[in-house]
Amino acid sequence: MTCNPKYIVLFKSQLNRLDRWHLGAIERGSQSEHSLEWHDGLIISMGYIQNNNIYMFTEREFFIYSISNRRKLQTRILPHGNDDGFEINNLSSNDYQRGIGTVDNKYMYHIYLNRSCHWTLSITSLDTLSHIYDYDLTRIFPDVLRFIHLCISEKTKNFLVQMNDLSYAVVFYLANKSISSIILPNAKQPLTIYSAYIQSLKCEVFFINDPSNDILHILTIEQYLKSYHPITIHAMCYVADKHELMIVTNNCISSINLNQRNIFS
Repeated sequence: MTCNPKYIVLFKSQLNRLDRWHLGAIERGSQSEHSLEWHDGLIISMGYIQNNNIYMFTEREFFIYSISNRRKLQTRILPHGNDDGFEINNLSSNDYQRGIGTVDNKYMYHIYLNRSCHWTLSITSLDTLSHIYDYDLTRIFPDVLRFIHLCISEKTKNFLVQMNDLSYAVVFYLANKSISSIILPNAKQPLTIYSAYIQSLKCEVFFINDPSNDILHILTIEQYLKSYHPITIHAMCYVADKHELMIVTNNCISSINLNQRNIFS
């Protein structure tokens, strides 16, 4: 899922049928929905919408897709650890090694396992789709088993992870070092992480959806704030222009106004 004040874009795949999917856009004003032409594989992650373009990640490629033209504009092959027939023999991580990515400002961020089985954060320029820099996440976060999702905030890079002890957590990176980690209590299979600056708290707040256990986790860099339960959120997206968190539940798409103080009390 990704969204902005004009569109909500949803990618749906049929359970246990990875060859069947649907990509569609909903115009928020008219609430009309139309299908988007898509035949390029299972979408793992989505970035934000800019100038009616969507940024999307499949297992092997990064796409810039036009909503108005209903076609892909640019593609880039993503780096991954098993190029040239090399296979990563790490079954606990292999299913999650590709397509983890996001877009922020002028950069594309992508996480993958390299040939040495080290988790790597690759940064690419959106303007030229040229590679800029790699971070060795395994060296920075030696206690992390696998990376699940990420978001980029003004000061930190923030990662939803599973630790070596199989617990789930959010770890934070600032100025070439890890600065903290927050364990997610009662987490079962969290999916995504998004952040928003909350003026009433005067800090960045992070939201993690965990539909397998019907929980929405809420935390800051310093502490775990609270959880909402039961709430089954299959996908979510932060819309900065409206300061809202869009969520997809079992039967509807809803908007949470983050200006409401009682959300965090």
